[in-house]
Amino acid sequence: MGGANTEISNATRNVLIEAAYFDPRNIRRTSKHLGLSTEASYRFERGTDINITVDAANRAAHMIQELAAENCSRYT
Repeated sequence: MGGANTEISNATRNVLIEAAYFDPRNIRRTSKHLGLSTEASYRFERGTDINITVDAANRAAHMIQELAAENCSRYT
């Protein structure tokens, strides 16, 4: 996601993974205040498990490593 100068390409060497927890009350309040309802606000208004944030980031990193290794072996 992002612009052409920030997307992942064959030249990419570093990837930042961000994982966050959003307080459902703040999301709901801000969404209503701005009159802006999105799929993300809809999901986060209902809450998520704050304890899964680190696990989710680690899982994403593991999946990226697996895909990167798979793709590197195709081209070597």
